[in-house]
Amino acid sequence: MDHEMDHEFQTRELAAVYEAQGYYQDALDIYVSLDRKHQSKDPDILAACTRIKNFLEKQKTSTDETGRPVRLIEQWLTLLIMENKKIKIGKMAAKFDPVSQTKK
Repeated sequence: MDHEMDHEFQTRELAAVYEAQGYYQDALDIYVSLDRKHQSKDPDILAACTRIKNFLEKQKTSTDETGRPVRLIEQWLTLLIMENKKIKIGKMAAKFDPVSQTKK
């Protein structure tokens, strides 16, 4: 985590929320802290640690070094292109729309 969190806020629920939102490293940090607190005796916490570690490792090997930001930028650019096409199609449709022709 980029910041230190009070241990009282490091809960399974927060870790699960972080994981669900894609903040895997933050979730893992909390689970590791909880694992230390419970002295590796909680199978659910151990399973969560293993699951996230495996996911992060798989993500490292299947994406480039920047990972998620690259995918977000690609999605953003795709949306910009689609919006531009939508505007162009709207302008073309207006040329052929008899109602808009009579307004001019």
